[in-house]
Amino acid sequence: RADQVNPCDILAADPAAPRRVTNGVATAAINPETAAPACALAADLFAYDPRFGYQLARVYAKQGRLNEAQPLLQTAADAGYPAAQEALGALFLARGRSSGLNLEPAFDLLRAAGDGGAINAQYALGGLLRSTAEDDPREQEAWAWMRRAAESGHPRAMTAYGRGILRGAVDAPKAEALGWFERAAAANEPEAMFSLAAAMIQGAAEDADPVAAHRARLVLGVQV
Repeated sequence: RADQVNPCDILAADPAAPRRVTNGVATAAINPETAAPACALAADLFAYDPRFGYQLARVYAKQGRLNEAQPLLQTAADAGYPAAQEALGALFLARGRSSGLNLEPAFDLLRAAGDGGAINAQYALGGLLRSTAEDDPREQEAWAWMRRAAESGHPRAMTAYGRGILRGAVDAPKAEALGWFERAAAANEPEAMFSLAAAMIQGAAEDADPVAAHRARLVLGVQV
């Protein structure tokens, strides 16, 4: 049954895939010798489930068989599998940038993936769609995606969103930025730790709070 854990899931599931049924395996840890036949069998037996085609594409990509991986990604993406949409969008983005092609198909795939819960796609859109014009609709869309990624638990997105608040790019109270930094720092995101400490020091200076300043310097590792 496709809804049960399959050997292909154990050997090649994507740890970041929203619809995975196991914890997943990092690409570097995939063993093609065992994963390729297991996923090829699963993709054949359960062709109606895009999960297995996507996982077989991961194995082929690990082997450098990109010409075989891309059609599998396309089929899974067309079936609405978010992880495949994200992977195909990233592929189109890389090719588009190198050859000067229209990037909208890549963005559309990443949007579909983000709507499907792919937090890396959400975070990527938060950076890719930003521009220098604050009134550009894409700027607002970019920060909306960054917030979605932050709310989904992406530590770097939390840091980026918090910094956006402090810079005034995001219309939110500055205290909210500290909350995002604290959540990201709790996930051991180094940039968030620095941003949190720096914001605390700045706030302590404004409020003349030496205790808060001392705590902030401890976070930064500054001698006091």
